[in-house]
Amino acid sequence: LKRFAAYEGKAIEFSNADFSSLVAAVASGKADLIASSIFITDERKKQINFSDPYYEMGARLFALKQNIADASGINAAPVVPPADHKLRSVDDLKHKRIAVLLGSVHDSYALKNFPQAEVMQYKSPSDILLAVKSGKVDAAIYTRETLVEILHADPELALLGDSLQNYPIGVGFNKDKDVLREQFNAFLKTIKQDGTYDDMVSRWIKNNITTMPHIENSKKNGVLIA
Repeated sequence: LKRFAAYEGKAIEFSNADFSSLVAAVASGKADLIASSIFITDERKKQINFSDPYYEMGARLFALKQNIADASGINAAPVVPPADHKLRSVDDLKHKRIAVLLGSVHDSYALKNFPQAEVMQYKSPSDILLAVKSGKVDAAIYTRETLVEILHADPELALLGDSLQNYPIGVGFNKDKDVLREQFNAFLKTIKQDGTYDDMVSRWIKNNITTMPHIENSKKNGVLIA
């Protein structure tokens, strides 16, 4: 978004909000655009418009490694004969406590696919992490790419099962801001053509380089609220 603002010569102001309130914020005009790994869904399209997809993300389950019989992937646990209380697969969560981010696609997925489980909704990712680590829930659903970063930094956690779902993600706009949406799509096309996009994906996603580069911006054409 900082690159897009520079592309348009606009200053940008970021306003943090609970994830569940993001769609309402842009639909009501409190923000010009929203971007927070927002999956593009038909339900959300009824309230706001989306840019062209800029990435595709999936959802994974994670739990305390000590509670998984055979954790696969990041922080894999040793293969041992599972105790009865250990989690072996997604099916073992049918009657368990599952944490989700309130208002997220994960929220609706859990309610639909785990009707007999206790789906516990939290307002922030940090609240979800605390719930898992403190034992308030048995497992949680969150975005795969973000979990890669979290689990690399926290050896107590591990992934459970395979990806649950994959969705394209995009930037959300008020339905009356179609010019701004078209400008973003033009910007996205430009950075994909000149190599900037590939460089960003390589640095942030593949190599986990989190140092923000300096981005020149004239800031002469107004302000974007994101």
